[in-house]
Amino acid sequence: MTKQLQIYFLIIITTSSIYAHNFEYNYYNPSDSSYNCSLIILPNQKEIKGLVVRDYSKLPKYEAKNTSHYKWRDLALDNGLAILYTVTSNYFPELYYDDSGLILLDNMINEAINNYNIPKQNIFIGGISSSGTRALKYAQYCERNKSKYGLKVNSVFSVDSPLDYERFYNSAKKHKKYFKDGMLWEANIMPG
Repeated sequence: MTKQLQIYFLIIITTSSIYAHNFEYNYYNPSDSSYNCSLIILPNQKEIKGLVVRDYSKLPKYEAKNTSHYKWRDLALDNGLAILYTVTSNYFPELYYDDSGLILLDNMINEAINNYNIPKQNIFIGGISSSGTRALKYAQYCERNKSKYGLKVNSVFSVDSPLDYERFYNSAKKHKKYFKDGMLWEANIMPG
């Protein structure tokens, strides 16, 4: 093999390893991939320092090179944090009549912690809109000592999350005629 070819392969291997992280999809009910599933992405370093959890309405497609304009994923991975994307509900808006979604989330987080030797004192969870509400509900769930595994959340972040469902319902009903796109979609699925 020529020296130029060796250098070329070395560059390709080095460059691809910068973006390549270990990842794994888990479907806990193989006959239904709409919820009860997760995607974990592990940092490229040996010791994992913590876990960032994001609950979604569907799992994102993993791309080795982050094409999103949001930089949080790269920042987390570069700083030794694993990322766990979860889908624990298949309906919106979830009104949390029971703890079934939170129990599912608790099981998924515990499994990730045990399988990848993640320090359980460094769980960070958050989300936008409904997933932010779930993050706050899960933090409360853990603080009330309901976690089957004794888990606690280190930090929680929530962006534009409906926390007062009565106000959310009344506002959607009253202002629906002014909404467009996503806001209109949310208003249309509100009962009544």
